[in-house]
Amino acid sequence: MFKLFKKYTNLIALFSEKKDGPMKITDDQRNYDNRNAFLKNNNINPDNIYIGRLKHTNNVEVISNRDKKMFYDCDGLITNLKDVYLSFTVADCTAIYLFDFENNAIGLLHAGWKGLRDDIIKNAITLMQNTFNSKIDNILVGISPLLCEKCYEVKEDFVENFKDYPNSFIQKDGKIFFDSKYVLLKKLLELKIKESNIEFIDECTYCLKDKYFSYRRDQYGCQANDIKAMMAVFGIKN
Repeated sequence: MFKLFKKYTNLIALFSEKKDGPMKITDDQRNYDNRNAFLKNNNINPDNIYIGRLKHTNNVEVISNRDKKMFYDCDGLITNLKDVYLSFTVADCTAIYLFDFENNAIGLLHAGWKGLRDDIIKNAITLMQNTFNSKIDNILVGISPLLCEKCYEVKEDFVENFKDYPNSFIQKDGKIFFDSKYVLLKKLLELKIKESNIEFIDECTYCLKDKYFSYRRDQYGCQANDIKAMMAVFGIKN
């Protein structure tokens, strides 16, 4: 999926597409078959999946053993265990893949605008530094398809959330649009991540209606169990 990761042949970074079916975890176990089929097609045992039940927070959890498989109110997971596959679902928000190639440690984040505003990336990287002795120069960052600046219309009061990044807003035809990619890059550079260690998948979940689900395009205002989403998966195989 990411050119940055290609030489690390034991690294598995996945992002499902619309053709794979909806992947969101639901209380009634809907989408269970889609998830299992996607994982098995990519040679991953579903029993090795560790799930973040996102809540649009900046909370990041460390997986230090294999006992607990579900993490509630959590939008970030990190680990250095092999055959532990981190997973979140996204549908316009961003999946961020972090890889410390020196210590074989990984992180996977779900970053909506709230997580981005509240520095979930900084929290995750700081936790990797404190837990795995990760060095900034050794961290590679892959960023999934996301809602592009042409589709990310916001209200005027939203601007306050990113007032330190005025260039992330574009005014056109009396409307305001938000460039989350700009903020993502700025925040990573502020953390001293090398730009050469950052890779964006330059695709928009809203624009590519045949390839991706989009909360904004398809399910705006619907109940949580009805949201259709992609699944991001990240792990190191034995």
